Amino acid sequence: MNSDVIFLQVLTPMLRCLGNVICSGLDETAAAACKKKSLFPALGQLLESEHQHIRKECLWVLSNVTGRDVNIEFPKSGYRI
Repeated sequence: MNSDVIFLQVLTPMLRCLGNVICSGLDETAAAACKKKSLFPALGQLLESEHQHIRKECLWVLSNVTGRDVNIEFPKSGYRI
């Protein structure tokens, strides 16, 4: 099996799990995930994927982040949600 196919088969459920944790997880777990400095750069890279469903899952994760009542500072931007 192609390594790209395996990567996509793992990535899609991982993004869905992350979105669920952020959306409905325990407050401290969700806040910790949102404050992880590598989260937004990683999602930014995935938003440039050639696979539409990966971009869609990333946007769903980001929409869940914006629905959280947590103070998030984006890396290198100073913008806050």
